[in-house]
Amino acid sequence: METEQFINQFSSWISQRYEQRCLDTEPLPGLVQFNITRSLVVNAKLLGYTSERMAPSARSSLTSLSISESYFHAFPASLQPTALQRNVHHHPWIDLLPVAELRDNLLRQLETTYNAAQLCRDMRGLQVVSSGHGDVIVWGEPWDPHGWEVTEAFVQKWPWVVRGSRSLLQSTNYWRAQRGEPALSFQSYPAANGGANPRVHEVEEHLGSPA
Repeated sequence: METEQFINQFSSWISQRYEQRCLDTEPLPGLVQFNITRSLVVNAKLLGYTSERMAPSARSSLTSLSISESYFHAFPASLQPTALQRNVHHHPWIDLLPVAELRDNLLRQLETTYNAAQLCRDMRGLQVVSSGHGDVIVWGEPWDPHGWEVTEAFVQKWPWVVRGSRSLLQSTNYWRAQRGEPALSFQSYPAANGGANPRVHEVEEHLGSPA
């Protein structure tokens, strides 16, 4: 698996630099990339997802009618599926995010209306977006949403992804405050409402919880 190979190689490199006492800032961008990649891999394993089940054409197994509610009790609370995850077919990569609002925001959009591959690259900081490196930073355990932070550049490019996520806003501003940086407001960046998934409307109407 490419991501696991990356994790092993980067872990080895960081260990070598530590042993050599190379305490410069050179590896920091790579360390950020490493943390988010490792987090997604760890969460995939917690959910029982193999590399085959993460193939581009794969569909999440959480929508299977044969899965009972007791099956999810073994998951960390942050990874337990929402009603939309149980009822809207989607790629399993969405299930790996420990912030429920992010998962539901992604499900509310038709998969054909945004570039999921580009979103994943931006989350991992593999390219520059907007005014800086757009990525997601993970400071704690992969499944703990309180350790997740989004950069301002990421919010600028993907405002609809983070829209309405109080927990992510709180954790983001907590970590920014630790560095003496000003707080972000997700509302400062308007999110377009294009490409709504009609299946989501049906599900939410049935559940009595309109978007």
